[in-house]
Amino acid sequence: MFGFRAVPLLKTKPNCFMKKHNGDDGMTETRRGGGRVSKASPCVHLLGDLDELNAFLGAAVLALPDSCADIRRRIVAGQEFLFVVGGVLYGGCGDAEIAKIREETRVLGEESERLADETGRRAGFEAPGGNAASVALDIARTVCRRAERSAVASGDAAPDLTVWLNRFSDYLHNAARAAKVRG
Repeated sequence: MFGFRAVPLLKTKPNCFMKKHNGDDGMTETRRGGGRVSKASPCVHLLGDLDELNAFLGAAVLALPDSCADIRRRIVAGQEFLFVVGGVLYGGCGDAEIAKIREETRVLGEESERLADETGRRAGFEAPGGNAASVALDIARTVCRRAERSAVASGDAAPDLTVWLNRFSDYLHNAARAAKVRG
């Protein structure tokens, strides 16, 4: 739908993609035949954080009013990109894949700046609230920040992935403020 294709986003090949079975013992199987890995491993934590982020983004999409159609489109595009990230979170990045990640990061930065200009820039923190859409976007932002921390802690995530997560959380912050203002 959005023209995304599989993009490997790790520097190494840690065999960390999960299947959905045989996990009762606290272990999960890897997709690439690398044996079983602990569900407490940093890579599994990262995949879980990305999955949780996608779920909260879905809630935000449902809460967004028609006045936020541009935000809804960007959030859905972010959800699609997260499926790509989760589906290929292993292997190395080629130049074409790095260029795609960087382009998506650039677009997020521009759209985030546009929303910041629309709502006015403020120093300091702001309590979540205003309406359901704004709160849902703020929750997604906090989960995105956690995913970013998990990506850094895993030691395997490509720097371009952590930059994308950082930019996406910035976008979510400004989108929450715009949703509050637009009602």
